[in-house]
Amino acid sequence: NESQTHIQFLMGEVNHRSKNLLGLVQAIARQTYAVDQEGFMNSFSKRLGALPPARICWCSTRGLASNWNN
Repeated sequence: NESQTHIQFLMGEVNHRSKNLLGLVQAIARQTYAVDQEGFMNSFSKRLGALPPARICWCSTRGLASNWNN
């Protein structure tokens, strides 16, 4: 069935993107801890908070949809 195949494709895409995002968060956590163990939570939160604006900026320079809130 074509709709079932499409759903499986989309679920695979979500899975792939989720793994990439978790890898990115893990890398940010490691780098933040290595640099500033004392202020880890503050620094980590700031770095994570910088991701949506960076993505919006990147997408807007390429003419891609960039609405992070949806």
